[in-house]
Amino acid sequence: MLEYRSWSDLLTDAENGDAVIAAADDGEYRLSDLRCRAASVSAGLKEAGVRTAAVCTDDQRRLLESLAGCFMAGVRVFLPNSFDRSHFTLVGDHFEAVLSDGSIDLSFLRGKKMLRIDSLASRTGCRPRAFDERSARCTLFTSGSTGTPKEDNKTARELILRAAGEYPGVSTCYGRGRRVFATVPCRHGYGLTSRVMLPLLTLSVSCPRAVASQGEFGRIPEGALLVTSPSFIKRLDPEGRKAPCAHVMAAGGRMTPEAMELSVKVLGVPALDVYGSTETGVIATRLDDAPDKPWIPLPEYHLYADAEGRLHVDRDPVHDGRDMLCGDYVSFNDDGTFVLRGRIGREVKIEDTLVSLNKVEGALMSDPWIGAVAAVDVRHREREGIGCAVVLSPAGLRETEGMTSGRILISLRERSSGKLSPIERPRYLRIVERIEENAMSKVPREWVLGLFEGKD
Repeated sequence: MLEYRSWSDLLTDAENGDAVIAAADDGEYRLSDLRCRAASVSAGLKEAGVRTAAVCTDDQRRLLESLAGCFMAGVRVFLPNSFDRSHFTLVGDHFEAVLSDGSIDLSFLRGKKMLRIDSLASRTGCRPRAFDERSARCTLFTSGSTGTPKEDNKTARELILRAAGEYPGVSTCYGRGRRVFATVPCRHGYGLTSRVMLPLLTLSVSCPRAVASQGEFGRIPEGALLVTSPSFIKRLDPEGRKAPCAHVMAAGGRMTPEAMELSVKVLGVPALDVYGSTETGVIATRLDDAPDKPWIPLPEYHLYADAEGRLHVDRDPVHDGRDMLCGDYVSFNDDGTFVLRGRIGREVKIEDTLVSLNKVEGALMSDPWIGAVAAVDVRHREREGIGCAVVLSPAGLRETEGMTSGRILISLRERSSGKLSPIERPRYLRIVERIEENAMSKVPREWVLGLFEGKD
């Protein structure tokens, strides 16, 4: 377990000021740079009278100095999980100002104070200020894979606690001077901990911007740590560019044996299957690729299941004793570890009948015709039903050759009749080449719905 250091220790002490905590083409970024720039951001926010702000950047340096500056100025921070119009439509009422690095098109936002992080951080002579890290708050948002994105509220203290209390097998991947690269955004719980907080606590050297594709592996030096996801690893070309890493961390979904093989072949080491897929962020770890390996709760959290099997996080007094309902069904073992049993929030009402999308997908996946499936509730011309995006397996492609999609739909409804009721069987079908996943290995609900918009 890492030594806990408060934000005041990190931002106001002269110790380790020369330590490099980020490096990019535009130069090295030291802990002393963070302290000066965060103090400048704080002064600018106070001068502008800002009380609530969204931070819109995926640059680790800009995010760190914005977070610290907001905390020092007493500004409530919001980290949108994406920068598109639809997400801001849902969460835009939460904040009055937007801090951005200028790399993101936010021209569609109206009525907000638009502030450039570099401009705020360019003042001189500002000194870091101590603040109450138990009251300073940051709000993240879940991916929205099960519907509307939900708030995930953290205090400034919690951001460090969950990184400092990380499972030892993860924290040992870091160390002063270790280069850290990532394919995941730093505005999610996993990315915020692994790309921002853990490198800061260990004085590792982060690459400020994410690695977008395998074609950018030339940026990754030998012996680096790569923070990534199973969905990214699954897309790697075994004959493509290699990146010989010392450690690879993956979260957001299960690492299949095929993905683990790709990790070894392309990245040089098997990936650590680190975090659960729960929407509450970093609450458990599983340093093993075995599908049924239980999850181990992180030290600062007490987890339990209610009578319906839903996972709860019961915070200790440090976290104000708040209880949080997570997004998963679980079963606990006698030793306190747990196994994920499925997602909450994937039940929809079709013609006054409650339908589990998990059940629909599970039933269809048991059909040898199906290679992958994503289900969603579709409301179409006063009719409602289950729509399924389906990837056919090799067997399915052979058996359905020459069949129309309508005929395939009828066949799948007939083939699933023993497992699904008539209302649970798909009414709408789209055959696709692959199921889209976001950076955290979640299937975006909007993508699935979009397949059925304006089509019979």
